Amino acid sequence: MNHSRRILSSASSVTSFLRLWLLALAVLAGTPAGGAPLSSPSTSVLCSVEGNTFFLSTLCEFGGGPGVPSSARAEVTLTPVPHVIATATTPKEGFLGAGSSATALYYFQVVGPTDGELVPILMDIYLLSQSTFEAKAIAKLIINTSAGLFEGFEVCSDGTCDETAISQTIDLQVRTGSTRDSITLYAQAQAFVTRSTTETALAVADPHIYIDPSFPNAHLYSIILSPGVGNEPASSDVPEPATMSLVCVALCWVRWMARSRRSGDRELG
Repeated sequence: MNHSRRILSSASSVTSFLRLWLLALAVLAGTPAGGAPLSSPSTSVLCSVEGNTFFLSTLCEFGGGPGVPSSARAEVTLTPVPHVIATATTPKEGFLGAGSSATALYYFQVVGPTDGELVPILMDIYLLSQSTFEAKAIAKLIINTSAGLFEGFEVCSDGTCDETAISQTIDLQVRTGSTRDSITLYAQAQAFVTRSTTETALAVADPHIYIDPSFPNAHLYSIILSPGVGNEPASSDVPEPATMSLVCVALCWVRWMARSRRSGDRELG
């Protein structure tokens, strides 16, 4: 019986030693322990043009042609950068107007040598809302973490909130191993009918999250996201297709504003 106890004790010691050895290898190699599976992302888009409404998962685009002059577009992009965008345009000959919205909810996890450790992370957030006078744009970003953080950021073009755009880096603390930390992105655009001007709205939101490089042994930690969701920083050299669409819409809006001002100057003259 004593011999059995010694065998069990020896086996337990070997198991403990192996665990410590594997953990030491992970630390020496600079690789974090694997994370638990995260829930799949949830996405939805809506386009409403002249009374016709369409609900889809990642992209809707309708109108802008003969018989349907108003147009709406909404898109959710999950890779290489999570991104939501909504646009709406109603020309003078529109009837009921246009609206669109895009929503994305996904999860992220910080993994490292031990679970339950508070780790500082940084998040670059970008929110934009632009619209003409009789239109409205809203963009939101909401963060929910197991460390007790629930924080939201909102921009809007109609003066009902403090800012029309946000581009900044925020710092957070997240517990390693949690599978319920989430980010929600939302963009909404509405263009109303005036019968005298073309109304346009644009909303966009995207984030990028990463371990705070000033954290000791930051290289031992990493961030994983829901399946199919990327976390690459936006490239300043080659714009992504979604970014190119955003630039085109913004340029059209700027050109329209310039033409409107010139027309108003001629009328006053």
